[in-house]
Amino acid sequence: MVSRDASVILFIGNENYLKEEAIRKLRKSLLGGGPAQELDYKIFYGSESSAREILDYAATFPFSGAKKLVVIKDVEKLSQEDKTRLIAYIKKPARFTCLVLDASDASRLGDFHSVYRYIKVVHYDDLTDSEARSWIERFAASRGKSIEKGAVEILKELQGLNLSSLTQEMEKLVAFTGKDTVIKAGDVEDLVGKSYRGSAFDIGSAIREKRADKALSLVSDLMLRGRRPYEMIGLLYWNLKKLAKKNKIDTLLKADLDIKYTRYDPRFILEFVIVKLCLG
Repeated sequence: MVSRDASVILFIGNENYLKEEAIRKLRKSLLGGGPAQELDYKIFYGSESSAREILDYAATFPFSGAKKLVVIKDVEKLSQEDKTRLIAYIKKPARFTCLVLDASDASRLGDFHSVYRYIKVVHYDDLTDSEARSWIERFAASRGKSIEKGAVEILKELQGLNLSSLTQEMEKLVAFTGKDTVIKAGDVEDLVGKSYRGSAFDIGSAIREKRADKALSLVSDLMLRGRRPYEMIGLLYWNLKKLAKKNKIDTLLKADLDIKYTRYDPRFILEFVIVKLCLG
């Protein structure tokens, strides 16, 4: 759990579900359940707010409690001038304010590393494959169910490792299976698979027709709707595995490893593998 005593906390990573859970717990711990929950809590966005606006609010005494909680999402999107103002504040923060900085990409934080000694840094990286598997099994158990290993693998292939997406689909599966105590692979296929079957089929068809432009356009549309590159790899893998396209599956598995363990832009890797699959 994130310490309630820290004046400035920096969240780094893409796992927004865990970040939101941490913020929820901070709100409860710092502000309690009274009117301060709303009056002494505010979210700003780095792409929309200025440091002056944010810091004026942070420097104002709490309305009703002893503490206030201020969150800056996408803090890396602040202008360089605003980042400089924020860094100055971090060195001497208001004692009654807990400031949470939320960044997905640490490389875009600029000079923030110079004030890390003043900050509590917490990493919320994407789950590993084994962590996602354990989380799915624990979630099922918390609802009085178990889940087949095959069902877990299909769910990961379709949804990726994003906890927000996995939570939504697991809630649906719990309701879908009703009184059954076991979530089976067929349940995932029927409920979750049908949501993506059309998209996966269309992309697979474009690849088989060697129409890279169409395949890239379909992938781009899905990414605009929130799908990440590694999730797209899982979607393609699920589709091609059903068609027993081993050579293409091997290409996707290599791309998946490249996304996870190299410094190349994940979107570039995804687009490159789409073109390669169309040419192959």
